[in-house]
Amino acid sequence: MNQVLFFFLSLFISTASAQDDIALPKQYIVASPVEDEFSERMLTAPFTKIKPQPLQITSPYFENLFNTLSSVQSRSSGSPTTSIRGSSQAGRVLFLLNNMPLNFLDGFGSSSLFVPTEILSSIHIFEGPSSAQYGSSAMGGSVHFVSKQRKSALVRLGLSDTDTSFLQDEGTLSTGNIATVVPVISSEKYTLQASAFLQKDRGDYPFTTPNGQNGRRRDNAENLRRFSLLGHAKLDQLEISHLLLYSGLNKRTPGSLYFPTVTEQNSDAFMAAVSTRYKISDKTMWTSRIAYSLLHSDFFFGVNSLSNSDKLWISQGFAWEFLPGWLSQTVFDLSENQFRSSFAAAEGFTRTEPEVAQTLAIPVTSRLTVEPTVRYLAKYQETLFQLNIPYSFESAKVWFMYSEGFRPPALIDLYAADPTYKGNPDLTPEKSRQLEAGLSWHYESIDVSSSVFQINYDNLLQGTVDNVGVFSKINAGEARSFGFTTKLTANFQPWIYHIGYSSLIAREHATGRALLFSPQHQVFTSLTYQRERWSAVIQETLWSSFQDLNFTTGSQIRMAPWQSTDILLFSKLTEKITGSFGIYNLFDQKRELTFGYPEPQRRTALALEYSF
Repeated sequence: MNQVLFFFLSLFISTASAQDDIALPKQYIVASPVEDEFSERMLTAPFTKIKPQPLQITSPYFENLFNTLSSVQSRSSGSPTTSIRGSSQAGRVLFLLNNMPLNFLDGFGSSSLFVPTEILSSIHIFEGPSSAQYGSSAMGGSVHFVSKQRKSALVRLGLSDTDTSFLQDEGTLSTGNIATVVPVISSEKYTLQASAFLQKDRGDYPFTTPNGQNGRRRDNAENLRRFSLLGHAKLDQLEISHLLLYSGLNKRTPGSLYFPTVTEQNSDAFMAAVSTRYKISDKTMWTSRIAYSLLHSDFFFGVNSLSNSDKLWISQGFAWEFLPGWLSQTVFDLSENQFRSSFAAAEGFTRTEPEVAQTLAIPVTSRLTVEPTVRYLAKYQETLFQLNIPYSFESAKVWFMYSEGFRPPALIDLYAADPTYKGNPDLTPEKSRQLEAGLSWHYESIDVSSSVFQINYDNLLQGTVDNVGVFSKINAGEARSFGFTTKLTANFQPWIYHIGYSSLIAREHATGRALLFSPQHQVFTSLTYQRERWSAVIQETLWSSFQDLNFTTGSQIRMAPWQSTDILLFSKLTEKITGSFGIYNLFDQKRELTFGYPEPQRRTALALEYSF
């Protein structure tokens, strides 16, 4: 009851707008032009920008990076996934780190092991199909993680606990992590930064499911280690960036409440990437990127199993201004994916995908730009289109966007040969088409943005279970997602207010069944009081009920709605020390985002940063 009252009261409290490091910004902005330091392949397309705050970065729950959004869903328990506008499956959303794609073609999407939260600067999210720009892995959208080069060293300590387990259980905190970021070399022409991140999660916590089942989650421990080297060299018109990343994970998972099977997991992730940019002139630029990534996992749940995915990705781009104000960008991408798994029928698979894309940015007037893109997927003989049309006013922007998505069946979906999961070699690629129109408006201290969209899916891949309990994938036919998102941020110091609402209807055409992990209503609202060295935030997150899948019966399960009230405190304790403290799910609401996998309820979190 208290939470509901807070939500309705907050609608009438004085408004305020997000500031850089405090207020969880969510607003549509126009991407930087290709000549700027950070350039996206979509020169004028709208995207959502997040600046993570310390409690998000140090959280053991990866989905906390997105839990302030009103149109993105993410979860790490049970069946880990990130869903954008009803895309449901992790394999439909592309993760990138500094322009380097992180997805493999095994069907499991991107692993969070490749996301170094300890050095993140911002997160850029493109909502809806963006395959014309990023290729087949971006059928449902793309999430771009951008790292930061620091000028001073940093030590960050993160501690969190689930309810009262510190006092009642083993006398130890549920989770502790420590991160160190050190600029080894810092000069005008060359920088080199090293980072290390270590985390231990005891993993057991009390829970109550929405249907009233009580217990304690055990056999759920995790040890994570991650190291990176990030460098950047600037030699006149030539710039070279490089990244080395290693992550190791030892994890135990207890399985579903209804089918408990303790699984031991040992994973290693490695990535090496080099990006080169050469400015031939002020209006012409050539870029070259190459990345190699590897993910190896060993599993034990009664039998030993393994999975190996590795990918070599090469990209060449050429951008130039061929007429005053007219921009052209040509990109050639080549990826070679290899996948070997004891779950699959053969020893290994290789898939090579050459693709070429052409983008133009044409200024029709000083306020109106037309940006068409076409991409050709040579392996599939498929052509994809995208069209962005932004129009700028003095204090507002409107845009129209058409985009297409494409995704071939994952290798595990085609060739799985596990007793409980059988591949279907007859699967065909799934496709999507999106229409979006939006408006953003700024007036003094108030920012408002709203967009409406419709996505049509063809040959949608969905899970099914036959009469002997064997899971597989089929082409379920057509589906549609329709919705809108509205956000308001405003700033009347010392008060800051933010609210976002998203409505989503995502259903299969033939059966009318809702697509998985697609709540119809999402609300996020926050109220911040900010002074010179400190700020206090109270925020509320509401999700309506949504559908999930029972992997044994193949039937859909309706998950209960959930609501969380959080209190966060941030303070600049000294010139070098910053402290953050939070209580998540203050009223201890029951939470379960995956069928049979209860989540922690009330959680406390502490982060301390020391810069030197």
